[in-house]
Amino acid sequence: MSIRLHGERVLLRDLTEEDLPKLYYWYYEAEDREHLNWDGPYEPQEECTYEEFAKDYEPILAQAQTDITRRKLIIEIDGELKGSVGRYWVSEVTNWFEIGISIMDSRYWSGGYGTEAFRLWMEYLFQNLDTVRLGIGTWSGNIRMMGLASKCGMIEEARVRKARIVRGEYYDAIKMGILREEWENRGRCDLHSHTQASDGMQPPADNVRLARDKGLGAVAITDHDTVAGIAEALKAGRTYGITVVPGVEISTRAGGKDIHVLGYYIDPADELFLSRLAGLRDTRAQRNELILSKLRSLGIEITMEQVILGMGRELQPDESIGRPHIADELVRLGAAEDMRDAFNKYLAEGAAAFVSPLRIAPQEACEWILAAGGSPVLAHPGLYGDDLLVRDILEKCPLTGIEVYHSDHGPAEEERYLALAEEYKLAVTGGSDFHGARQGVVFHGDLGSVTVGVEVLERLKPQGSTANR
Repeated sequence: MSIRLHGERVLLRDLTEEDLPKLYYWYYEAEDREHLNWDGPYEPQEECTYEEFAKDYEPILAQAQTDITRRKLIIEIDGELKGSVGRYWVSEVTNWFEIGISIMDSRYWSGGYGTEAFRLWMEYLFQNLDTVRLGIGTWSGNIRMMGLASKCGMIEEARVRKARIVRGEYYDAIKMGILREEWENRGRCDLHSHTQASDGMQPPADNVRLARDKGLGAVAITDHDTVAGIAEALKAGRTYGITVVPGVEISTRAGGKDIHVLGYYIDPADELFLSRLAGLRDTRAQRNELILSKLRSLGIEITMEQVILGMGRELQPDESIGRPHIADELVRLGAAEDMRDAFNKYLAEGAAAFVSPLRIAPQEACEWILAAGGSPVLAHPGLYGDDLLVRDILEKCPLTGIEVYHSDHGPAEEERYLALAEEYKLAVTGGSDFHGARQGVVFHGDLGSVTVGVEVLERLKPQGSTANR
């Protein structure tokens, strides 16, 4: 059985006898043999006759037209042989494998060709080998290979300092790898996370890195009333090889309750949308001052300057202060034991210092998101405690989806909202609502603790979108 694995721009296929002269050329005759300095061997290349070279490849040629899982495949780009991928037996006990890649034509070292080829190879091996892990062995000077492995989901597992000599210089020996369950999780995505751009604890790039470390295929950045963290997250997505969905979570009001609407694949550079979000942040700032005023009337001496100082960093342009920041200060002042206690006593709806300013309606938020090229989704309907209100919102608003799965939803809520999604023909989304840890406690849920299949992204992505995938 001949193997042909098609990517968007590369093809992995079986080695043929016609390939041997081309391989020999790249190893021994080409003017451009820079690849030998990176993919091994790590000592000078020994001379070898073509006959000796061809004999070494006889076992690989013999595998073609069989059902045996391949040890090596050719990388073909633009119809020409440009490299190869291979696997190497490591342990008969654990059935772990080390794998490798060589792009021989240095003109194809950039542009993502190697990453695409390596992902195809890893997918093939996980499908055809009973192995729990795939990994690479490399050295600290080989930044290119480490970056490629990282984009394919591998993480650094071990490092031995100055244990590898390459061309007379000492380098760290490095092991990187990925487990089968981590690879399979790449088909999952967490579509609800917050960063320091609003009330999250981590920079946007850290959320993306954590999603990669969790083995996810995609993560959405959905800060409250701001898109300030999206540019950094998209850049990190390209670095770590993970899809970043540009998003936002807009605060609205309906039925006497705060209602949140998520927007996915919005254009973060849309001027009208940015202006509208700035207006929402102004409303949020007014609400914060009213909350602080109420807290002072309760005998708690607290100011916005204290809240910002407690963040431990300067507030950046277009970032917003949220109730969790105020909760942090209440804990520091001894007015609350932890963030949940602060919300229960003062900040949650109906609590002593709760304030709900005049906000836009969910329908208006949906229209803003649609106008910015995005897809609106009703966030965590179970938190509103009113399914009649939820149904009314679904009836009135041009929603694309509903967040069925959320850290604060139980099986009963999931069942109810799945039924509503089916009734209204809405996309089923889900996410952890990750904010990071405060006082050592992760509020809502840890990143990746609530996920849905990445196939839902096709439903959320507007036609013609060029967002990072």
